[in-house]
Amino acid sequence: MIDDFICKSFKAARAASYSKTKLFYNDYNHASMQGDYKAKSDKVFDMIKSMKQRGENECPIDGVGFQNHININYDEANYKSIRENIQRYADINVEVQFTETNVRCSKHMQDCQWTNWPESALETQASIYGKILQICLEEPNCTAFETWDFTDKYSKYPNSLPFDKEFGKKPAYEKML
Repeated sequence: MIDDFICKSFKAARAASYSKTKLFYNDYNHASMQGDYKAKSDKVFDMIKSMKQRGENECPIDGVGFQNHININYDEANYKSIRENIQRYADINVEVQFTETNVRCSKHMQDCQWTNWPESALETQASIYGKILQICLEEPNCTAFETWDFTDKYSKYPNSLPFDKEFGKKPAYEKML
């Protein structure tokens, strides 16, 4: 069951805001339901489902944010599980937004040895951005898709965004467009 302090926080936020303000729970590494992500994904879903069951007056929530910091080894099973995850939120009338998306070379920064990514890695990165954005566009309850930032110049993850350090468009930009 959900901790009362979370509901109290959301209830206070609703009371302090305009009635049309949407309240989201935003967290990282729970968009996919594959492998290492499954346990967290299920816990977050169960928490939000519990909030919805308690009702608007007791525990208001409108949506969930996916901070999607992923690596270029994403596979078809991950895409499928992201879609399934979005759909299970639709089943409980919860909006989904990708609030931070970046595609890096690895889970661990120390593995990122490339100063400039090879063209094949940039194309893989572009494909991942494109597939995830396409999933969001196809699911009616997915209402926003944002990247971590827009340029590698300011990102703590090298080469993970649609624009390079000189603000030049990378293949990911074109794919998402």
